[in-house]
Amino acid sequence: MSRRTHVWLLARGDPDDAAAVQPFLQGWLVAALSERLPFAWLRRLVAWGLSHLRSRRLLLTCGEDRLTTSQHDTVCEQARLLSRALGQRYDCQPVFQQFGPSAQKAAAALGSGAQVVLVSLYPYSCAAFSGRAISAARRAMGRRTDRVIVVESYARAPSFVEALAETLREAIVDLSADQNHGQDGYEVVFLAPVEYAGEAFRGLVEETAAAVVRAARLARPHQLVFGSPLGARGGSELAAALRDRAPRSVAIVVPLGFTAEHLETRAGLGVPEEPGVRIAPVVAIRPTFIRCLADLVQQAERAADWTVPEDDIRRAAEEAWAIASSS
Repeated sequence: MSRRTHVWLLARGDPDDAAAVQPFLQGWLVAALSERLPFAWLRRLVAWGLSHLRSRRLLLTCGEDRLTTSQHDTVCEQARLLSRALGQRYDCQPVFQQFGPSAQKAAAALGSGAQVVLVSLYPYSCAAFSGRAISAARRAMGRRTDRVIVVESYARAPSFVEALAETLREAIVDLSADQNHGQDGYEVVFLAPVEYAGEAFRGLVEETAAAVVRAARLARPHQLVFGSPLGARGGSELAAALRDRAPRSVAIVVPLGFTAEHLETRAGLGVPEEPGVRIAPVVAIRPTFIRCLADLVQQAERAADWTVPEDDIRRAAEEAWAIASSS
């Protein structure tokens, strides 16, 4: 009998009310500053001060209604759909860094010698975020199992790119159906979060945006900009992109780096609420994205030489089809 595979979907978590925004920002900033400040005590001190300033700014500029998102429900639904796509041999569950089921809770349900696939829902490899979530998950598991593999940095995977292209095409179709769409057409702005991973991160985001342009067969003007850090002043790149577009055109903003609605997509990236700006949806629970996750899990199992019984079933079916076809 084949082993059961536990799949943990690793997410940051979002504040569930206005009072939780400051603690959320503090945890987020501690992670974001990990590659800039060498001392943990200094990161905590700076994060404490900045989180109070930025949480007040977010509450003043955005209001409480924009500071709560559906991320928790979306990630739980992603886990449920992924379980269905993979089959009964898999147990998929959401694991949040904050404000949701934790890695400790998921680890407590593991049996001795269990095998676990850690899937970061942040599609880029970044020590401050996906790396931090993976490290926390490993610590929570402790010595329960040494059969652990990691799935991260899949933003260039063809099925993930196609899921992003679907969101862009959907936004274009919705705009075309709107009688009030821009008289000068539309322009696409790919918007990525500011990270502290340097040029390597920017290069990956640029590759993702270029791949989406090809997959969506986009012929309209487009550009890539980086938003300001969550709750900070700024956003000059986005402001300049919106200001420089044709006077009567609509800007379709495509957030990159998000697989579920997040506080940053709602309030932190500096996207203004105005008639000439539309935000494309995130990949969330699209079948293409769920299939992407399922493929990534099984590819990781094969790379680790874990048994994937589904491969045997598929080979047997192919052999039976070949025999039937030749007779």
